[in-house]
Amino acid sequence: MICNSSNNPLIKHKTYKCNECGHVFLNYTGDGLLYHKELYRKGSNEGSRGGGEVKEGRFTNKFHERRNEICNKRVAAIEPYLQECKSLLDVGAGGGTFLNKLRGRIDELEATEISDLCVDNLRKDGYVTYHGAFTHMDLPKKYDVVTSWHVLEHVENVKEFPVKAHNVTGKYLIIEVPINRALRNPDHNFDGHFHYFTKKSLELLFKDHFHILDIRGGIQAPALLAIMESK
Repeated sequence: MICNSSNNPLIKHKTYKCNECGHVFLNYTGDGLLYHKELYRKGSNEGSRGGGEVKEGRFTNKFHERRNEICNKRVAAIEPYLQECKSLLDVGAGGGTFLNKLRGRIDELEATEISDLCVDNLRKDGYVTYHGAFTHMDLPKKYDVVTSWHVLEHVENVKEFPVKAHNVTGKYLIIEVPINRALRNPDHNFDGHFHYFTKKSLELLFKDHFHILDIRGGIQAPALLAIMESK
């Protein structure tokens, strides 16, 4: 858990909640990395987010159109932190809709992704893309801004994330995580989410490596949006 408290009772299935910071952990006992690489959001060959989003291995306009509004809101929410940004890394960049919004505005746009399909599409769209789990990577440089949208909850050993993020963040780290979601039995209905944060647990996780500038209600509600500056 986040605050190292031993007061983490089982509340449902294999789900534990800290009575000190409110953090929730789902104890999925399978291989989390393999799950996200091979099973997460896998449906038919056309993709599991709706027909017509993937054709012959490429994300279609329909894929990006369905994510257009949320990505516009993301850019608007972090606008003040992009004013002097020359390089940005999007951790868990998915199909690249968010990065596409910044093309032509920020000189260096790069990505990390664990999904083979997403990596292939990102690279074909011209983005330098690092393939694999972010916490296992040795990235060669720092970026003015690092973003991570609805990714942190998928990282099982979550305490590795702020250390790795600090290594590559030159100025700002911007993260959004879901909160207050229905709890599932991770052995029978896992959705890839190991963690559900509270404002307190999110602050505790990053406090040693980042100054917390703002934590507020997120865009993809219910969620928290955290904006931090590297120490």
